[in-house]
Amino acid sequence: MADVLSVLRQYNIQKKEIVVKGDEVIFGEFSWPKNVKTNYVVWGTGKEGQPREYYTLDSILFLLNNVHLSHPVYVRRAATENIPVVRRPDRKDLLGYLNGEASTSASIDRSAPLEIGLQRSTQGMPGHSFILNFQNSILQLCIYLLFFFLKSNELQMKF
Repeated sequence: MADVLSVLRQYNIQKKEIVVKGDEVIFGEFSWPKNVKTNYVVWGTGKEGQPREYYTLDSILFLLNNVHLSHPVYVRRAATENIPVVRRPDRKDLLGYLNGEASTSASIDRSAPLEIGLQRSTQGMPGHSFILNFQNSILQLCIYLLFFFLKSNELQMKF
């Protein structure tokens, strides 16, 4: 499974719908909490013995949704919604990566610990009942074969 920043980039480039529901962000059948840390290093951190800080998914989504605003207006709006801002020196590079203008960024920490997205239920998705019926049929076949195998071994042991 890919990291959340790569998934966000893929969805942004392909203009796929990103759903925010409560405290989670949903990308198709996978979701992450809004406050999950990405592997994009916050400008000015991780130097001179200081720990690296990483932008959260919520921070980056807020930037994407408010990219049309001037930086001062964006900062004020983020403050009113209590969302940490993407710092000005990171904006151009991060947006270039997220929009597919750059294939990577020097600020992406490939060694950062990543949280794996949760796979969501496919309930209500198109084809869901067909998939469940197919899975149930396979499960029933496996149970039948196991039962048959156990019965045949049981009969062989008696003789």
